[in-house]
Order: sequence, then C-alpha cells, then structure tokens
Amino acid sequence: MRWGEPTRLPPVRRGRGLTAAALLAVGLVAAYAILAVLSLTSVAPSLLDHVPTTLHGVVPGSVPATQPKAADLLSTPAVPEITALTLPFGFATSSSTQTFGLTNTASAPVNLSLTVLGVQGVTAQFPDSSQTQRLHAGERTQVTVKTDPMHAGSLAGGTVRIAVAGVAKPVLVPLSGAQAPLPPGAVTATPEADGAVHVTWIASPSTGVAGYEVERRVPGGQWEPLPGAAPAAGIVDQTGTDGQTLQYRVKAITAGVTPQLLSSPGTAGSALTDASPPAVPAGVKLPDFVTQANENAVPVEVDLPPTSKPTDVVSVTLTDGTDDSPPAIAAGGQSSVVVHVDATTLAEGPLSPIVTLTDAVGNATPATPFAEVAVKDTQAPDAPTDAQAPEVVNSNTESSVPVVVHVADPEPGERVHVEITGGAKAADGSADVSGAATTVNVDVSNLPDGPLAVSAWAIDDAGNVSKPTDGGTITKDTSAPESAVNIHVQAGDQNPAGYVNAASAGSVMAVVHFQQATDPADEIAISVGGIRVHRDGGDDTYFVGPLDLSDRPDGSVPLSVTVTDSAGNSNTTTDSAVKDTVAPSPPTSFTVPETADNAAGFVNSFTQNAAIFQATFPDGTDSTDTLAASVNGIDLGTRVGGSIAVQWKADVSGLPDGQLDLSGTITDAAGNSTDFSGRAVKETQAPPPPVAAHVIGFCQPDTITPSTAPNVSVQVVLPDMPGLSGTVTVTLTDSAGHTASGTAWGGPGIVVVHGIDASSFVPGHVHVSVSVTDAAGNTSTYDGTTATYIDPNQDG
Repeated sequence: MRWGEPTRLPPVRRGRGLTAAALLAVGLVAAYAILAVLSLTSVAPSLLDHVPTTLHGVVPGSVPATQPKAADLLSTPAVPEITALTLPFGFATSSSTQTFGLTNTASAPVNLSLTVLGVQGVTAQFPDSSQTQRLHAGERTQVTVKTDPMHAGSLAGGTVRIAVAGVAKPVLVPLSGAQAPLPPGAVTATPEADGAVHVTWIASPSTGVAGYEVERRVPGGQWEPLPGAAPAAGIVDQTGTDGQTLQYRVKAITAGVTPQLLSSPGTAGSALTDASPPAVPAGVKLPDFVTQANENAVPVEVDLPPTSKPTDVVSVTLTDGTDDSPPAIAAGGQSSVVVHVDATTLAEGPLSPIVTLTDAVGNATPATPFAEVAVKDTQAPDAPTDAQAPEVVNSNTESSVPVVVHVADPEPGERVHVEITGGAKAADGSADVSGAATTVNVDVSNLPDGPLAVSAWAIDDAGNVSKPTDGGTITKDTSAPESAVNIHVQAGDQNPAGYVNAASAGSVMAVVHFQQATDPADEIAISVGGIRVHRDGGDDTYFVGPLDLSDRPDGSVPLSVTVTDSAGNSNTTTDSAVKDTVAPSPPTSFTVPETADNAAGFVNSFTQNAAIFQATFPDGTDSTDTLAASVNGIDLGTRVGGSIAVQWKADVSGLPDGQLDLSGTITDAAGNSTDFSGRAVKETQAPPPPVAAHVIGFCQPDTITPSTAPNVSVQVVLPDMPGLSGTVTVTLTDSAGHTASGTAWGGPGIVVVHGIDASSFVPGHVHVSVSVTDAAGNTSTYDGTTATYIDPNQDG
C-alpha cells in the first residue's frame, strides 16, 4: 500500500486479552460539520501486528456514510486512515473555526499530537491551546481547527495530522473550502482632469491576494463593480461626468479560488468629479523691454478671471516666434498675478506671452496667446568716455556735486548714472544724456569726509547697463574751520568799545579775536557796517580800520567775520555795534537850589561847608549817561544819569564871596558829550543889625494893652547903608515865655512890622528881638527896647 491511498480498515478482532479498543467520536459544530466516530484498537508495541479500527461518519441531514471495510495489516504497525471525514470551511470571509471530538475507547491511555500540513494560516489545538494531549481510557476531548485571514487562499490539500504515540501511521483529516483575505484599508478618491477619479486604497495585509475589485455607486445607489481586477496601486476611473459625487469601495480578491472569493469591503471614499477647465485669463501686461537685468525673470502680469481660485496654476511661456521659453508658474486666486519667465534662451526682438490656467484637478484652458509684446534687448551700450568731478567737495556743495559725464555716441533715450562711494557707503544720481557732456548732480551728504571714488556708466532705453567708467577720486571735506571768539568796535580816545559816535564815525577801528591762530591757508573776511576787508590766515587777532562810517545812519552797525578754509568750508561769527552821533541835551539850569538854609542861587555862611549844586533836566537823563561838574575850576566829580535833577555837594568855604562859576559835561553811552554852565553867588557876610526897635504904643510908646495886643506894631530902624535889604523879623517874648512874631521886607531907614498877635501874653515886661536876613540867607540880630504889657485889672 502507498502513502496517501485509502486504507481499508479491518474489523475489530475480539478475544485477545492485551488488545484495547479506542473509540474516537468526531463531532463538527459548523453548518457543514461531519460527525464521525473513530474506534481504534491500541496494541502493545510487541503485539502491533494489526490494528482493527472502525469509522463512523455522518453528515448532518444526509444518509450515513458507508462503513469502510477492514483489512488485516499483518506485521507492520498501522493506524486507521479517515477517508470519510473532511473539514469543509466553505468560502470564509473572516476567520472560521471547526471542531471535532475524540474518545479513547481503549483500556489504556494514549498520547496524541496535532499538526496542520499543506496549507498556511490554519491552526489545530486541544482545549488547553496546545498541540499535544494525553487521553485516558474512556476520556473524550475535542480538536479546534481555525483559519487565519492573514493567509488567504484555498484550503484544499490541507490536512490535520493526528499522531498517536507508538503508532507509526497518523490519522489525517482533510480540509476543504477557502479563506478570504482581510479587507483593504480606506479608499482615497481624488478627482482628476476631464472628470476622472484616481482611486487608491491601503492594500490588504493578507497573503494570497490576487487583486482587488473596485465598486462604485452614486450616494444611496447600488454598488456596481468596475470591470477587471485592480492592482494594489489603484486605478483611474474615467467617469466622463462633471460635478457628480461618486462613492468607491474596494474588496480584496482571493488568489486561486473559483468561484471568486472576495474579502469584506474596506472603508468607502468619495469624490466630486470635475471636468470643467478654469476661465480664460482676461489679459496680460509686459514690460516694454527684456534686458540683461530681467531676462532670466521677465515679469508678466496676468489679469485673472473673477472665478480664479488659489489652487489654480497660472503657467506662462514667452515665444520669439521660433522658440519658446520654459514655462513659469504661479498660484491663482487673485485679481492679477505676476509670473517671472526665464527668457535667456530666446532671440533678441519681440517676445509674446502664452498663458494656460490649470485647476487643482488638472483641467486646463487652451494655451492662450496674447498680442502684447516685450522687446528683448540685452546689448549693453558703450561705456562713457570719461567722468569728471570737482577735486574737493565741501559743506556747501556736498548736497549737489556736479559730475560731468562724456558719452561719445549716445543712443536715443540713453541715460548716464553716476555713483560716488566712500566709507562702505554710496550715493548716486542719473540724468538723460544731453549731447556729448551731461552733468549729473549727486548728493554725497551721507558719505564720510575723506577720499571718494567716482564711477559712471550708461543705461540705454531698454535698461541695459554699460561697463563702468572710472571717474577718479575726489576729496570730501565738510569740517568748518574754528570760528572767531568775537568781533567788536574797539574802544578809542573818542568812543567806548562797541560804539560809533559823532567824534569817531570817520575813523572806526574793529578788532577780531580767535581762540588760537588760524590756519595760514584760511581766508578771513571781516565786515564792519558793510565795509568788507580780507585778511590771510595765520593770526589769532586782526585789527581793521580806521573805517569811515560817517555816511551810515545812527542805529545798529552789523559786524561779521567769516573764516573759509582751503576746501571752501566757512564759519561766520556775527555781532553788532551801535552808532549814536546825537549828543545829549544840556540842563535847563545849573545853580544852587533853594533849601531851608539858603535862597536859590546862593551859598551863604550856613551852607558854604556843604553847598549843593544842581543841574536840572526837565526831560530826564539816561541811566547810561555820566555827568561831570566843577565850581570855579574845582572838580566836583562825576555822577550817573537816570534822574531829572543831578546834584553835587562841595565845601566852598575856601572860596571868596562873590560869583561862583559852574561848568559841567553830560556824556552818553556812545561817548557823545554836551558842555553846560551855570552861576551862583557866595555871600557869607551878615547884614548890619538895626539901630533901634520899639513897640509903637497907642497911648504911650513901648506899651501893649489888651486892646492893642492882637495887632502889635514894632518900628525897626535900619542903618543907612546903600544896597541893604532883607527880611526883618520881630519876635516878642513875655515873662511867661510866650512868643509872637511878624516879618516885613525892608531896606535902609525905618521898617514897621505889623500884625504881631500878643493877645496870649501875661502882663509884665515884653522882650523885643529883631533879626535881619539878607537875600543869601545871612542873618544879624538886635535886641530892641523892652515894652510893657499893662494888666487890665490895674486899669480898672
């Protein structure tokens, strides 16, 4: 007998004491289970000449299987081969499980082991999850057989091998049916151009996958498979629709199984088909020229339609009529977009744009040519022949340095550009070419002092730049020289410092002072009232004059001194002087003022030691005025103005009586002066005293009565002296000390003083005293005849 051929099972032999029968009852619990009972006779190793076995198999709902016939196995150990028991798993789309039972009908225990042969992904195990088990006599167990969808394919040809320890030939239980793979992963449906949908998915992780079935439907509709098996990489479904939502799901196809066995479907995906290209762009804008500077990135502005989306791709090429540039792209979604196109490979001359708009799924507008033209001109003009700049730039010229650029044969529309550099900084300027020589003004105020490099180049109408022309080096010097400390009109014999007066107007002297000696290369320009004088540098002090300013009106006289260095930088110091040629007004009077001790114009014996002399200015004097005075040649000193009356006090006791000659000078701040004079009289001799004085009585001389007391008259006799005059004052004094007085003006002879009120006197003697005061204020006294005041009671 060969391995694999059906084995005939001999009948059970009875009557031998060492033979034990093993009954294996197999029960399948699946829908297609076959119930079988297997009886084995266990024979001791020394008695394994033959093993009688019986098999009972039943398919639920069918006629019991015919019991196999038995045959003797002579001298080789043998186990029964089960031919009527097969495990039919059917077409499983997920893991499937079958079980069958085993019963030991022998009298001795047996050791069993399980092995699955001929197929992947199928496992067999006893209840304790192992592949071995010791089965005691009469004990029942079961075998669980399970398929794994990680290994898809047909189960035909697979068997469960049951080995019985000590028995050479195992029991084989064939398998039937097929295992489907695990479902693939979720579907990703991506719309593509012309309504196509690119369908991809995550491949099933199982082995034994022959391909995939893709199913499609509209939402809510029936799933319909697409023709043919799809590869794992996915498919493109040319739906031929636009704006249609489609759903897709995918099943894995089991390899080598007929009829076709599919996995469960994976997660579905959907897409909205899109077969409509974007709207055509409205227009383009091109630069006038394509030059050296922009030929590798020519800016083309595309006016996009209002429906343009940010996901749109704007593609632009330029063509010279023979060749096209590489396309350049930009994103849409704006009113316009600038696309930079590389035109370096195109020929010189006119270039036209071609524009294509492509949406996110690949729908594209037809390539749209536009009539706009940019002229490619990358030929640089000839460089300028030379560039000339001033050798020195100072603070006055730094904001506009003139550079003259010469161009031999300028083209129409050509410009020249000048750059001046220094200290890692640059300043530039440009101008249209005008003839053979063009002046370009450059502001270099932001460049540092020191050497500056000048270069120039030409730019044609297209914007191409020539090679630069070296304009040499210039020097920037904007540091101004040190300014003067001051400038002023010098003081002289005829004027104070800072003033021009009537005396000095024809010979004004000015002086300039510097902190230190100026540079010999500096130029010093001094201006005094508009008269300019130039001096060379090298000194720290400069004198200018005499200058005639007679013709200049009174008022401020401007003064300035400007220091200019060799670079032309300058520094100016200004000041002013005052021209004043009007002398101050003299006083209206200059004499001795009246005081309590003297009459106006007189110095008497009382005031001669401290006489006051006063100059009176009705309009007042200025506080800057100074006044000097003398009397009979004696210096009275100086006074400061600022008031109407200016006084001097002096001791003139050493001067003889008589006329005093007064002289004075008032000088203003400018030095203008006015002399003035006056007179006074010194009179220190007292007048001669009276020769007699007595009260004129009503009834009798030298008597005062109550009726005459209110109006007493006194007769005074003055000496007969020519020119004598003065004030006669009579004072009456009673015994109680009461006084009464009266005055009269008089000259030589008799003077009567009336109206002396003595009504308050007491009776008794009345003393009579007389004083005579002359015009200078000198006084002489005299005691007259004593009078009597008669008491009224005595009269009665």
